[in-house]
Amino acid sequence: LSFVMNSLYLATFALKVVAHNKISMGQMLQDFGKFLGMFLLVLFSFTIGLTQLYDKGYTSKEQKDCVGIFCEQQSNDTFHSFIGTCFALFWYIFSLAHVAIFVTRFSYGEELQSFVGAVI
Repeated sequence: LSFVMNSLYLATFALKVVAHNKISMGQMLQDFGKFLGMFLLVLFSFTIGLTQLYDKGYTSKEQKDCVGIFCEQQSNDTFHSFIGTCFALFWYIFSLAHVAIFVTRFSYGEELQSFVGAVI
């Protein structure tokens, strides 16, 4: 009988403590929205900063007969454009620097297919 009473006491105590931890879907979505907003704010801040830092004095006047990743001599011009920096920082979050280098070396003036392919 003592074991049963102790178990009931422990159960009521646990319910008093745990009952306040109900998960609310609305609150969870608000928290996720706040996190996503802060994440995008930090991502765009670093993107703007890196673009401003590395874009000074960059001139792309040399004519190439090849486009994007198909050139034999590649230049690492990832941080010279806003979208390239955004792609690079996104892939660096997941420690996939090789994907960032591959994805950011395409011509931004190409068709929509290149952009969608790089995002995928």
